[in-house]
Amino acid sequence: MCSNVEAIARAVCERELQANWSGAALALAVEKFWPVVAAQIEAGHRTDDGEEIPVPLEAGLAAWRVWQARHAEWKRWW
Repeated sequence: MCSNVEAIARAVCERELQANWSGAALALAVEKFWPVVAAQIEAGHRTDDGEEIPVPLEAGLAAWRVWQARHAEWKRWW
């Protein structure tokens, strides 16, 4: 998958994770977590600039399940 959502999700992850990670570790962390941010973006749980919108836990989990259902190749990571 390579889309605008992926690019935004990767950028958001990098911005949020760079306080604790750098270099190769940052790249690996972004690679692992960008799908979660993509699911949040697609579900409307993040604004266009990546800010989180508070939602109930169940809604967040539902967004993740929907994303996984459409992107089965990522199930192996979780």
